[in-house]
Amino acid sequence: MISFTQTSNTPIKRNYKEYLYLVYDIDCDADTGHIMKGHCTSLIFDGNKEFIPFEKSNPGLPVIPRISYETKQDGAWENGSTWMCGEPPPDGYDNDQTNINHHVILSDTAVSGDLKINYLKSLSLDTGSMLTLGRSSLGSQTGYSNKILDCENGSLYLDDAKLNVNGRVYIGNNDFSNIGTFSAINSVLNVDGNDGTLAGSATYLPMVIATSNFITNNFKINLLDPSYQGSFLDFIYNPDISSPRTMSGTLRLGGGDDTGPVQTQGFFIKSYSNFGGFLMIDSIIVAGGLRANHRAVHSSGNFLSCKHLMVSDGAEFVGRAAIQGDLINNGLMTIPSNFFLSFGGNVDIVRQYTNTSNVQSISGTGFFRSSLSDPIPASQMDNEINSLFVANTAGGLTLELPLSITNVLRIRQGRINTSDSTLLTLGNEVSTGTLATDPFEPNIINYQLFSGNVSTWFGGFVNGPMRRWYNGIPTSEKSILPVGHGYSLRPISFQFANTPNGYLDAEYINAFPGNEGMPLVDEQDTTLTSASFGFWRVNATNVSGSYTASVNATGTTYDGFVPISDIGGVRLIKRPTSGTWVNSGSTTTAPPASLSFVKAEGLSGFSDFALGAQYCKVVTNGNDDGTGSLRFAIEQCSNPEDYIYIADYVDSIFLVSDTIILDKNLSIFHSGSEKVVIQTTSSSPVFKTNPGVQITLSNVEIHSGGVASSKALLNAGNTVLWNVDIINTIPGEIPVLNTGTIEISETVHIKNQ
Repeated sequence: MISFTQTSNTPIKRNYKEYLYLVYDIDCDADTGHIMKGHCTSLIFDGNKEFIPFEKSNPGLPVIPRISYETKQDGAWENGSTWMCGEPPPDGYDNDQTNINHHVILSDTAVSGDLKINYLKSLSLDTGSMLTLGRSSLGSQTGYSNKILDCENGSLYLDDAKLNVNGRVYIGNNDFSNIGTFSAINSVLNVDGNDGTLAGSATYLPMVIATSNFITNNFKINLLDPSYQGSFLDFIYNPDISSPRTMSGTLRLGGGDDTGPVQTQGFFIKSYSNFGGFLMIDSIIVAGGLRANHRAVHSSGNFLSCKHLMVSDGAEFVGRAAIQGDLINNGLMTIPSNFFLSFGGNVDIVRQYTNTSNVQSISGTGFFRSSLSDPIPASQMDNEINSLFVANTAGGLTLELPLSITNVLRIRQGRINTSDSTLLTLGNEVSTGTLATDPFEPNIINYQLFSGNVSTWFGGFVNGPMRRWYNGIPTSEKSILPVGHGYSLRPISFQFANTPNGYLDAEYINAFPGNEGMPLVDEQDTTLTSASFGFWRVNATNVSGSYTASVNATGTTYDGFVPISDIGGVRLIKRPTSGTWVNSGSTTTAPPASLSFVKAEGLSGFSDFALGAQYCKVVTNGNDDGTGSLRFAIEQCSNPEDYIYIADYVDSIFLVSDTIILDKNLSIFHSGSEKVVIQTTSSSPVFKTNPGVQITLSNVEIHSGGVASSKALLNAGNTVLWNVDIINTIPGEIPVLNTGTIEISETVHIKNQ
């Protein structure tokens, strides 16, 4: 049965004539295959004006099965009462549009064509359900990857469900009305908008989320193929928000069947808001392929924001990214001019704040290049990117592969952890490279180039070796290598009068370099008796000539514990690598004004550098006598009431000559976690405290000698023992002979060996 139920009187003007169209509704029980043919004899308007239609051919229209579906009330997708005509849409990837005009729940599996969720209405995919729009282009199936999921003003809820869209997905409205909600919990969304044979969704954005009512938990989005023409963004997040949002889950780009037609440049992803907000995605997986195959993943807009970014084997990422977690590159990263990688914490539209909670890393088996025209590196030693920004005070960014920066290295705060095999390099024969800092400016688009010297650098540093390019022209004091150790900054600078082009490698080593060659007499017009704790190791590749070396040694100590306080006796000294300290030939004779800027001029050759000091109250070796020994520190360096420190790396001291006489008030401390062992091979006692002398011994283990006369301690004064063990080498003998006073302030053991 066919009934004419509606008349439309909308005129269309053409050649000054008016045409009227009749719109028919067909009953649900109409027999298919019949011909629908209407004939109009006359039309009467305003009750008195009659129009006689012009006779025209009227072939009629066939009645075909219903392929467009409408809901008529709230309910389950599977329930016929939810739909017009009393039955749900049949599974059909070639169905015309299905309209959700109510609140509908899908609890099973369904296949449809285009789907629209109308104003203030919703579709919920319940636990275990799966909805597929269109048909995948996988294998030989083509022609149905141009379907549309239109949810501009409605809501979509996924709860432990799967949604497959072969076409495009549009959720939310660009008028920023935020009418609907997109909620995805423990669910998967697969989008394949490229048919491979037909144009697919060429004229559409494959994936758009334009609502700030975006709720996620363990949500996975898989964009299988890039848009057909490559002229649109494949993933775009553009809500009306003024603060960042987080997508809890994974966005994966790639994994479809198409190699990408020549019109396609690959995937394009953009996350932004016209109001300042930003989307931080938990994990982004780049799995599309290389740009040469039209399947690379490009970041568009300001930058890409995520916690973790992984580039799969055979895939390529092009652009810039702000990363809150780790980067794993097993493929190819192309970071050209005006693009960067930034590692830090929370992100908004143009800023990335300092990461204070977790260590970050760059790892993987893949490669980096700084131009789309560059060949793919053959070795990770050739890895290079345009710019690297780092702000991490929670242990820093750890390099697990070598990386070169051709343009800007900005270490805002924190550190970059490197090693001999994971060297960080700044500059090359094309670009000398530039340092930037601005630790209190989180803007990652605009940065300020550093223009000071080692005394004014206050950004982060490289914890490990760093390499920098030096060109042949004279360099300025800002040509520094911001190295350090642990959480301590110790930059060093080299200013050349002229040099061949080449590299300098520098590393600050947090260890005592030894006092071999001390004292240095007439070194820079003074006498130096000890090297400081910690030193700089510098290696040169091709560079040479006269230069000035400068260091910021603020916080440097004599022994790893006692801070340097008298800078009048401090100079910058050098030696061949791991060799003996020698006169550097520096023309600098004046002491530094502060430890933040200690320099030596007129130097040549490269090696180890340290601070030389007029100080010998730190015991730096286990020798019986000589510079750095306990006996030398007591006899030659100390005054009454001084503290003498035995360095923590000294674990034993051997006396082969006479007793150490304690004839002035002293405190002798070992700063290590274990007690230092002091023993003798002579027939004399180890220590003798004279009458009237106050001595404190702390954190030591004293052994008596191998004969009865070689006591551990002869005390005629006042000796305070603090965490001390006294070991009797000969059982039955008494290791201590006391005619004065012995005070025990902490645990003391006297025992046989």
